[in-house]
Amino acid sequence: MDEDALRGLVRRMTQLLEREGAALDILPYPKAPPGLRIWCGPTIDADDIAALCPWLDWAYEEAKG
Repeated sequence: MDEDALRGLVRRMTQLLEREGAALDILPYPKAPPGLRIWCGPTIDADDIAALCPWLDWAYEEAKG
């Protein structure tokens, strides 16, 4: 998948996740490579990250069509 297609996939995924309230503001910075920006610092509960993982799988499957 080329970079433009990957950016489109990521954008669709983030829209789906935001619509469901599963994740907010996870688009990468504009100059960063395509991907997701998920904060996993010391103030984040590991259970919250674990709960996000199935949502990421779902969003990927939905977004790729």
